[in-house]
Amino acid sequence: MSYAIPIEVYDAIKKVVKDEKIAKEVVKTIEKSLEVIEEKAREQKVVIKAELKDELRKELVTKEEFFGETGKLRQEIETVRRELDQKIETVRQELKGEIRELRAYMKFLIVLVIIGFTLFNPNFFELLKMVIGMFITQ
Repeated sequence: MSYAIPIEVYDAIKKVVKDEKIAKEVVKTIEKSLEVIEEKAREQKVVIKAELKDELRKELVTKEEFFGETGKLRQEIETVRRELDQKIETVRQELKGEIRELRAYMKFLIVLVIIGFTLFNPNFFELLKMVIGMFITQ
């Protein structure tokens, strides 16, 4: 790609150099220098792009690391999953134990309520007198 120096730059060079032929040579030299600089920039672009790609590969997780059979991330996920499963099972067992205790407590309360209703029933006292009277009269 060729560069065209702006006319203002050409005029400034012409004022300093005074000779038009030499001014044209200076402008051509500047244009050629810019072309060389651009070409070197293109070459460096490829190099920098390759270096950046390598750096990103080192920093980012690859498919193999994530999905692979020996992937570190997969192993860490499995480890965390196993730990969570163990914790969930522990909580489940604790809850089952507490439910058993609550069931036993509820049964006790039901028996206590039945006994309470029985004791406050007037017919129960008559039955109790009759049973005690049988033992006393014998």
